[in-house]
Amino acid sequence: MTKTTLSPRQTLIVWGLLVRDGGVQFQKDIRPEPSPADRRALEAARLITVGKRTRQGIPIALTDHAWSWAADNLGTALTINTNAGTAILQGWLTRLDAYMRAQNVALADILGPQRPRRSDDETPAETPSAPPPSARPADQASRARIRAACLDLAGGALNTRVLLRDLRAKLPDIDRATLDAALKRMEQDDEVSLMPLDNRIEIGEADRAAALHVGREPRHIVWVVR
Repeated sequence: MTKTTLSPRQTLIVWGLLVRDGGVQFQKDIRPEPSPADRRALEAARLITVGKRTRQGIPIALTDHAWSWAADNLGTALTINTNAGTAILQGWLTRLDAYMRAQNVALADILGPQRPRRSDDETPAETPSAPPPSARPADQASRARIRAACLDLAGGALNTRVLLRDLRAKLPDIDRATLDAALKRMEQDDEVSLMPLDNRIEIGEADRAAALHVGREPRHIVWVVR
């Protein structure tokens, strides 16, 4: 497969889109703002999809391929000829903070010296342990029901937002703790994304009451990504 090569500016555009909440952004709101050449290059690389121009502007959305490309290109050089880098770095640090709090991970574990993993031959024998929660039949059943409910609320479409308040109302027999734990494990397994509502005007009392907290951050939306 041909390796995708982007300019430093185009790479920074992808990093900026990765930390913006929501599946679709308008070109005028993206920093650095993509030029027509940037759009064509990112679309040809299968990293974005570009919709038809509306009154709000040109809608641009990341593809699933963009996430795998990003994971393989974290060390790629970025442009320094823009002021957008500060806001993008702030977005990444905010996401990093939420992840560390949710997973109880120390910053030193991520940024400190990394030891190579042992090979299978070097791994000491361990006493068999109980299966993780995500492998238990009850959890699998809850996750299957959550996925089905989300798709039903989204009209069968993937990557379409579902409000947590609507999901909880659709699954009243699953208690809050069980539903929240299942959603967090689904996010860890890249089955869903949990997002906040960006527009504060949209957030009503029902949304606040239904929010799932990841660290200190409330999440109001579920996206089924696969």
